[in-house]
Amino acid sequence: AIKNGLEFMKDDSFYDNLYYSGLARAKADWLIGMNLTRGYSIKYNSFKPVLSIGRVQTPTLAMIVDRFNQVKDFVVEKYYKINLTTSKGFDIVSIDKYDKSSAESVISLIGNKGVVKSYNEKVKTVAVPKLFDLTLLQRVCNSMYGYTAKETLDVAQKLYESKLITYPRTDSNYITDDMENTVKDLIDKLCNFNIFSSVNLSGYNVSCLINNEKVSDHHALLPTLSLFNSNIDNLSIKEKNVLLLICSRLLITVYKKYEYLSIKAEVSVDDKLYEAKGVKILNKGFKELEEKLGLSKKENKEVILPKLNIGDTLDIVDKKITEHTTKPPQLYTDDTLLKAMEIAGNDYYDEDSDVEKKGIGTPATRAGVIETLVKRDYVKREKKKIVPTTRGINLIKIVPENVRSAKITADWETKLQNIERGNGSVDLFISDIESLTNSLVNDIKNLSVEVGSDSFKKDLEIIGSCPFCGSDYVELKKVFKCSNDECGSLIWKKICSKNIGKTIARKLLQNKRVDNVDGFISKKGNKFSASLVFDNNRKSGFDF
Repeated sequence: AIKNGLEFMKDDSFYDNLYYSGLARAKADWLIGMNLTRGYSIKYNSFKPVLSIGRVQTPTLAMIVDRFNQVKDFVVEKYYKINLTTSKGFDIVSIDKYDKSSAESVISLIGNKGVVKSYNEKVKTVAVPKLFDLTLLQRVCNSMYGYTAKETLDVAQKLYESKLITYPRTDSNYITDDMENTVKDLIDKLCNFNIFSSVNLSGYNVSCLINNEKVSDHHALLPTLSLFNSNIDNLSIKEKNVLLLICSRLLITVYKKYEYLSIKAEVSVDDKLYEAKGVKILNKGFKELEEKLGLSKKENKEVILPKLNIGDTLDIVDKKITEHTTKPPQLYTDDTLLKAMEIAGNDYYDEDSDVEKKGIGTPATRAGVIETLVKRDYVKREKKKIVPTTRGINLIKIVPENVRSAKITADWETKLQNIERGNGSVDLFISDIESLTNSLVNDIKNLSVEVGSDSFKKDLEIIGSCPFCGSDYVELKKVFKCSNDECGSLIWKKICSKNIGKTIARKLLQNKRVDNVDGFISKKGNKFSASLVFDNNRKSGFDF
């Protein structure tokens, strides 16, 4: 590919549209980001830190806040179904939902016979997973190992720099046709390497991985041939996990499809419809390989139904009411948020389709956007969940729809793609952005301030109570301090080159003294121990 590129080099002008697209993106980011950040910060008197607004950052925050509100406002409702056991050993469940009294009324009148109204069998397949692009790798790593998007990107970058995987910041799930033989060689070598030696891939075909049109700057993530001359035992646990996941994915993508028989029967009992569903696995395909490689749990998903004919009569031998509850949507994790960013929050997007995704951000920047929201105290992580802070929630309250909408931002991305392909005008795009910026800044000037600057203070972690005035003691960047500014008490987080963590700080708050703390270093470079106390100014100091 490199030789071919050098032999048939294109004129620089061929890439002019790529340049104009990049220039338009940069201008749009600066015009929207700088003006609105400045405008809202001045309007709400919030400067430490400023109210940061971004073309991608703010719609991402809006998705997190919207999902949080959906969960918070969700009202759990109970409903009931009727479960009937037939003489042929399988259960049928009411299609209708009932409240409790209605369910009790219906079940008390149910007869002892049912008639089969329909019986359908259909062979269904689950497509083999695609090769990894960066976003998909980040999602799987978050789901399987709990790694954040940034952790996965950082690990992938190390593996790339060690020449063990190909370029990680890719948005493609395919390879080009000139890579066919290289990938075959990779697969053959993998089948004799490490944990993959038991994998049998006879008669595999890599043509399903090839799609030149779906590869722009970089092909899908792959291991490299250098892997087979390397000692992976020297890698960290995270590096091993990500590397073996990428290797496994290559083998899985050329495996067989998962096939199963979907069975559905409808039975009429007293003129009300009940249903039974069955599943019979015909070919475990790639799921068998996933189990063998430890990438999924072994599960028996088969639910066998006997063969039924329309008009068959079934005896009802048992009946009961089952209670169910409606469930709220799930809070975002790195996995689900990356997917939402990739498809601009469109929950109806078909993940297995090859339709171009009109998302927000790029695979290379999405992890950074999430970390920026954490750093600016707009969101925080609670285990795997990503939840907005009060500061983040209040920011989304004050920005207009055309700044927080993921779909509008995705439309901008489409216009930028059109400019890159020569189908759009960069001048018109920038003109529209300038008009929008002017309009938004004027709107900010005319805002009636409904929330005060206090609404945008950072959510600070409380580590204890102040021993002098009893107020909350909070953690800042360089100190732990009393939230009562008049008190003035504080504990430095770094004293004589030693980091003072929450454990020591809490002991000092409880006892006003922590004896024999090791690890301090004097100006002359000598290590020493000392007791930490509060001095006369209520600040942390030494007692020798």
